[in-house]
Amino acid sequence: MRIVPVPNQSDNYAYLIIDEAGKKAASVDPYAVDKVLAAAKAEGVELAANISTHHHNDHTGGNMELHKQLPNIPFYSGSQKAPATTNIVSHGDEFKFGSLDVSCHSTPCHTQDSTAFLVHDKSTGQKAVFTGDTLFTAGCGRFFEGTAAEMHKSLNEVLAKLPSDTVVYNGHEYTRGNVKFALTVEPKNEALRKLAEDTAANSQTVGKYTIGDELAHNPFMRVHVSEVQEATGEKEGAKVMAKLREMKNKAHPHPNFRRSKQSNTIQDGKGSENKAAEKHPPPPPPPRRTFSDKNPFSNLLQSSKPHLPPRQSAPDTQTETASTSTRNQNDVSWFKPPPRPPAKPRLVGLQESRRPNLMQRSRSLQISASEIRSLFGGEQGDDRNGGNEESEEAWLLRNNTINSSNSNNSNNSNNYTALP
Repeated sequence: MRIVPVPNQSDNYAYLIIDEAGKKAASVDPYAVDKVLAAAKAEGVELAANISTHHHNDHTGGNMELHKQLPNIPFYSGSQKAPATTNIVSHGDEFKFGSLDVSCHSTPCHTQDSTAFLVHDKSTGQKAVFTGDTLFTAGCGRFFEGTAAEMHKSLNEVLAKLPSDTVVYNGHEYTRGNVKFALTVEPKNEALRKLAEDTAANSQTVGKYTIGDELAHNPFMRVHVSEVQEATGEKEGAKVMAKLREMKNKAHPHPNFRRSKQSNTIQDGKGSENKAAEKHPPPPPPPRRTFSDKNPFSNLLQSSKPHLPPRQSAPDTQTETASTSTRNQNDVSWFKPPPRPPAKPRLVGLQESRRPNLMQRSRSLQISASEIRSLFGGEQGDDRNGGNEESEEAWLLRNNTINSSNSNNSNNSNNYTALP
């Protein structure tokens, strides 16, 4: 068995699994079909099968084109979401490719259909596992469709139980960034320091490390180690996994992804982790329109019809005069004017007099002055003031019962009358 990496994009990898006994090959995650077919031609092998580790476009973008050119070959995948899938596999399934034995291991979290394919060449004893975006060198994929508990199970219960000499082939070249983060978690890890030296000298690290190596330097597969637990502040495996992923997201965010407010994970429609997109962050959102606190339509009125005069309210005859000043157009209190309190009598003394107001009664009853004089014993034309005619108001005041009472003090200061 021979494995040939085929770079697809800036950091994506497709692979050719070559069965040298039959001179046939299976492609893994072919995004750029022309490059995969060119590599197969250069190796002198015939492409006889295709394997998809998960359905994301940067791993399955070439499936339909490959199916058009090779319609008779089988397409293996964990779900129908991968284009052109002909054979859906589940955890524990096995199939043969030429002289090679292939076993399927479900590893849901990055996507729910993520599947690791373990290829075993019994003639040479070689073992290789294709993990897609679930397991990277010194790292793991983002939790796009799963939970920390699922990733903990996929890494530390499924992949960790594979033979330690199994060579790991993942979907992206993320080793340098993963090592930089891992050193912040375990700065004294000697295996991690050695990996950092190898990574600094070699930009391509795919296919150089085994499951045993990952157990020694990958913090996501060392959640049981005390130093990793101290760095995260957690003890339980799934909680340590969740904290590590949160720390990794903060240390290496992708500006083209949407950050979730609840889990602090990165959400993306395609699930791609292409670093080339970091150079072109999305434009900022447009500013939101703001309105006045009192009148939400005031800004619209000013912007759409600036030539209109300020709006005036209709005068209220009960509370305002006809010459009401112009109101502030942001003031909406004129919609519901407050009720006017009832008028109170205006007093000229300490208490209101209960004696009748004869002048007011005479006006309401329309009684003439002569009739009022007759009530008090006088006649019209009677000379009571030296032959001079008195005015009606003076006569009424002089003949008022208050002034005609001689028994009481007419100048008593305790007598008051309420004015109308």
